[in-house]
Amino acid sequence: MNTKNKILPIGLVFIYVLFCSYTVLSVQSPADVIGKWINPDKDTKIEFYQLNNKYGAKVFWKSGTEITADNPKIIIKNLSYQSGKYINGKLYLPKKNDWIDCEVKVTKKGKELELIAKKGWFSKTIVWKHITE
Repeated sequence: MNTKNKILPIGLVFIYVLFCSYTVLSVQSPADVIGKWINPDKDTKIEFYQLNNKYGAKVFWKSGTEITADNPKIIIKNLSYQSGKYINGKLYLPKKNDWIDCEVKVTKKGKELELIAKKGWFSKTIVWKHITE
């Protein structure tokens, strides 16, 4: 076996180990969603929390609205964590007074949150930014 044939398997093993290491290090923790987030229009802030084995979110600030700790507005409920996503949740649409299906995924090393709302055949994704307050 010549030198070229020995280097190829070693290179493949190195690439495989590097890929596996990246995959393990980028796996999310179920608690990654917990915290405060602001929407793209910067007029609503929500806070995710864990209650038993489910996750939810409440609005704690909305431009032009009085929201207090005694009067939180629950906007997301019943999310379950599975394989890096929060699934099977419900999102409240205040203008329609309706709850629709949703899922959430934390991206960009915990800096962004993708909220995917689903109703029938339609879906919409809104990207929220993590904030520290």
